[in-house]
Amino acid sequence: MKAGLVPVMLTPFTSEGAIDEPGLDALIEWYLDHGAVGLFACCQSSEIDHLGWEERSWLARHVVSRVRGRVPVVATGSLGVSDLAAEAALMRAMAATGVDVVVAITGHIVPPEASDEQAVQRLDALAAATPGIRLGLYECPRPYKRLISPAGVGRLASSGRWHYFKDTACDAAITAAKIRACAGTPLAMYDAHAAHITASIAAGAAGCSPIIANLVPDLIAELCATRDPQLQAEIAELGRLVEIGYPLAVKQALVLAGLPILPRCRRTCGAAPVGHGAELARQAEVLRQRFATTLAHRTASD
Repeated sequence: MKAGLVPVMLTPFTSEGAIDEPGLDALIEWYLDHGAVGLFACCQSSEIDHLGWEERSWLARHVVSRVRGRVPVVATGSLGVSDLAAEAALMRAMAATGVDVVVAITGHIVPPEASDEQAVQRLDALAAATPGIRLGLYECPRPYKRLISPAGVGRLASSGRWHYFKDTACDAAITAAKIRACAGTPLAMYDAHAAHITASIAAGAAGCSPIIANLVPDLIAELCATRDPQLQAEIAELGRLVEIGYPLAVKQALVLAGLPILPRCRRTCGAAPVGHGAELARQAEVLRQRFATTLAHRTASD
């Protein structure tokens, strides 16, 4: 995996509710044009709980085809089935789409009452049942938020099988401990928490995968590169607003910014104030103007 921003991709839908292929292509190019060094397809932001398995497979395969090797693509392969052999078969099927890393959602692997030791053992068994596949971990809030301890992360990392970790601890000290635990292994840590991006990277994280990157990926890529404290403070503040009515409000903001997608979701999004999408679009533009000189310099350097 590369160092920097790996966005958790949105899935655009048509007015009939189908996956919008032209809109998806536009989003992919938009992410890449705005600094993404990888793409996470088939994630929570993609509304995977509302995509059938065939749709997930098509989505991953299409992203790989469109990207054409420009950046790594990771995608969730787990589904939360109780049988390990069946879960491994799903992971192998997702690998067959051509993605670079197949991700297991930690809450899919063991029930909430399982211990950290049981979770690590189950993940070890999943790795053993999927030989030759580069694996990733995602502490997704759904179906429930299963955090892996720093010691557990270290054990998994030492196997050399795990390559991407989306950390959702939202605690800088815990994330830093996980980063230390996987030092010297292929496992690359990407923080999901917008307020801790610079702290995580300073501690050795490879980059980040926050939902705010679906609004301002260029600014998040800039933050990964520069660790600018003023920009970090602004991103932390805007990140709290992005959580409201997500992902619908962000899609509304992207439409106002000129992306050829519809403000449509399959999932039920949380309530947001009237005009919240427009406010997100406005604040994104204000922030870009504030850091325009820095962004222009980085673009010229690239």
